[in-house]
Amino acid sequence: KININDTNILVDRGIIDYGNDKVEVFGNFYLYQDLNILSGKNLIGDTKLNNFSAIDVSYIYNNDLKIDSDKSKRSDNIVSFYNNFLTPCELDGYFGCPTWSLRIDETKYNIEKDKFVHFDSFLQIADYKLFYLPYFSHYGAKAPRQKGFLTPTLEFTIGGNSGLYTPYYLPIKENIDIKITP
Repeated sequence: KININDTNILVDRGIIDYGNDKVEVFGNFYLYQDLNILSGKNLIGDTKLNNFSAIDVSYIYNNDLKIDSDKSKRSDNIVSFYNNFLTPCELDGYFGCPTWSLRIDETKYNIEKDKFVHFDSFLQIADYKLFYLPYFSHYGAKAPRQKGFLTPTLEFTIGGNSGLYTPYYLPIKENIDIKITP
């Protein structure tokens, strides 16, 4: 077991070389920090784990989102997952996940912004691909609220006025916000 600041790592076998600023794990590793868990095989990176690569990776974000990936790389504040599946999970000691998932070619997670960006994704139920998304993004649970336009609505009233509503959302404080609907 290795403790680096607030990060704990359990490894089968590995080397920490502070002189060359290198960590190398041979075989399995299990890294946890707060509610985030990263496990996989053959971790190679710097001693602060600001840059690393690993294979056969499982990443659990905030105890409710799971990414299973063939390969993962971290470069400063960006963690990339390649050839992965993403699904929400209720974790009670087991990986009890729903039957649907997103099959994604590449996911980039910006740690600083707490933002996930997914490229070439398929929504699938069991093993059947149902819907293709070339690109989509979402924020994590720790991301600050974003200002901007919400989904517009078109309203028709029989014998009355019709309208297009484009609401704008403006967060002011943690518990105060304004929604303007012109």
